[in-house]
Amino acid sequence: MFLPSGDEEAQPLFADTGDYMEFTDMQHAQQSLGRLLDGVSNTFDMPLVFFEDMTISVLGALRAMQCATPWEPGGVLLLGPVGSGRKTCAAAASALVSSSLQRPRSVDLAGLRNEIRQFSATDSLGRGLQSFGPITEDWLLLEGGDMVLEDDIDDIIRGATRIEVQKTVHALLRTKSRAESDQDDPPRRTLKGSETSKYQGAARLAFVLCFSPSLAPEWFRQQLARFSCLSSMGVVWLQPWRHNAFLEVGTAVLSYAGLDSASLDYDAKEQRIASMSSAAAEMMEMQRAGAQTPGGGAHFISAVTTVREMLSAKEAELNKESKSLDRVADALAQMAKHLEVFQAKHGNAWREVQDCEQMVKEMEKQLEQKLQDAEEAKAHGEILSQQEEEVKLQVSKCSIVVHDATEPM
Repeated sequence: MFLPSGDEEAQPLFADTGDYMEFTDMQHAQQSLGRLLDGVSNTFDMPLVFFEDMTISVLGALRAMQCATPWEPGGVLLLGPVGSGRKTCAAAASALVSSSLQRPRSVDLAGLRNEIRQFSATDSLGRGLQSFGPITEDWLLLEGGDMVLEDDIDDIIRGATRIEVQKTVHALLRTKSRAESDQDDPPRRTLKGSETSKYQGAARLAFVLCFSPSLAPEWFRQQLARFSCLSSMGVVWLQPWRHNAFLEVGTAVLSYAGLDSASLDYDAKEQRIASMSSAAAEMMEMQRAGAQTPGGGAHFISAVTTVREMLSAKEAELNKESKSLDRVADALAQMAKHLEVFQAKHGNAWREVQDCEQMVKEMEKQLEQKLQDAEEAKAHGEILSQQEEEVKLQVSKCSIVVHDATEPM
């Protein structure tokens, strides 16, 4: 992430204007993201589904870019190696956000080289990737941009695994510092065979998610595509992970200092937020006094504000649910009281109704028994009718025989 130092009087490039003005709630944010990325080529040929937690991750990146101004545009570049899981990407995002961002104070290329040389001689790279930003559109066309991005970052992105990223950055900058210590205009650095061997078979990038508040985002993307490490990957905006991956990444980015809802209770979160807010206030006082402060102060304050807003929203949601449950409990208690009053007033009638229901059930049973007896009697009557017909037939036959026997010859 490349963030400018920030100007208190400068207005953000997109806060309530442009394509991001509809990011007021989750539903509008999802609809707006769908329109923004509609028709964008997808090299994985997979559908893009905007889950709620995925939108949280995107809004977290956009939140970090609120420090950008029309005079100092910022950019966010999220990289992920092939096969990296949810926790790995969340940890990488958290490491990028919590890194100390160092802004260059030089105004020319020689001063920038000297500043990089001095900065690489320190041990400050141990906490994560460093940026010598802000990376503006004009700065990308300068030789300094080619030197930093194409030589160093290109090699890192092309070959380094997620475990060796910090060590590789440190080694590359230290090697450049030793090679250029006695030269004002050194030649472009190339990797030796021993350095190239550790890149063989390393993980390659699977996706690039790039946001830019630039007034010409397409032009900005074309400038990024000038570097081989980015141009060879094509345009991939979002890789459809399992949806809970984006929640982990977004939470890690927004929480900044490792606030984990599973490991910290509400009181502990409040204490951590209070300490972070106090530290941010001290950093702002140091900035106003002209003292040297870490370049990540603006984002630090933004992260504190974001975490506080998240907890406030969660508290409001819990309070709303608690009030709803209280209303339901009151309604149930009122219904119980009404039932007791009804039973007290109409106790005898209620018992009579219950007795009548019992009598009706017994009469239904008796009627059912009588119907069954009637069916049996009907069947027995049919049998007797058949027997009667048979007797009549026998009597008729006997009459014929008797008549024949008594008739005179």
